[in-house]
Amino acid sequence: MSTHPTPFETPGRRAARSALAQADLARRLGRLPVPPEAIPRLVRFVEDEVHAALEARAAEGFTAAEVEAAGGDAALVEALERRRAERERLAGLRRAGLDRLDRAELEQVVEQARRG
Repeated sequence: MSTHPTPFETPGRRAARSALAQADLARRLGRLPVPPEAIPRLVRFVEDEVHAALEARAAEGFTAAEVEAAGGDAALVEALERRRAERERLAGLRRAGLDRLDRAELEQVVEQARRG
């Protein structure tokens, strides 16, 4: 399976906001009967709404009791908990802006954090 999206797929919530995506959205919104000066505000609004919906969807989950009631065993619950913890760590890194650093910059940040 290819790691690149087909024309009918989107990169999903892992994708960072991009100037190209914003320009594409602005072009599409420009087709609507709205004043041109409103387009940048509409772009921000749509992006914010989409990201909020994706975050809400990611936050939804099942409790351990619900997984067990559906037939899941302790190993599945443990795997799901590890995955949730990893997702939360990644979200924290993104909120801190560390996902935008190149490898050398990231190593420098890690080294500074180790030193205290």
